[in-house]
Amino acid sequence: MTDRKCAWCGADISHRRSNARWCDNGNRCSAQAYRAAHLQERRAACREYHRKRFGKYYAKRKCSWCGEEFKPRTHHQHACSKKCGRKRRDYDRIIRAERDPQTCHRCEAVFTPIMKTQIYCSKRCGDIARDAIRYAENCAEMKRRSREYTRNNLHKIRELRRHRAAERALALLILPMQTPPET
Repeated sequence: MTDRKCAWCGADISHRRSNARWCDNGNRCSAQAYRAAHLQERRAACREYHRKRFGKYYAKRKCSWCGEEFKPRTHHQHACSKKCGRKRRDYDRIIRAERDPQTCHRCEAVFTPIMKTQIYCSKRCGDIARDAIRYAENCAEMKRRSREYTRNNLHKIRELRRHRAAERALALLILPMQTPPET
């Protein structure tokens, strides 16, 4: 028998089947060899995927504060630096403070909206109002389904009612007979 060695760690594999290439000593040599062989391929494929998928977001754009052109690190980056980002955020807060106060549609509290479309004073008010709307929609849907079921199965419902009425009438007619006491 010829001495054969593991292609990864060099251990003796002459006891294994004739076409075995790796040992079975718990080193997971086959997995390590596969990873090593395909690592460069996978890295290149991953780079290509990310370049195609996210390349359009990382195109150069103008800073929303100073107008300087920059290459963003993320797809939602709008300012060229932290300094410009802070200035823009502070400016947005000033503009927000200048907005007219509104009344919350749920609790009627007066608040300054963060966005033009904001109609509730807080997330909690918005959640409660949304849940109330969903509940009302759900009730309306349940009523509609009930009406539709009744309309589609009216003959079955009437037959069931007749059957129950007949059972009640029979129960009234057939009185339990009393047996005479035995002497």
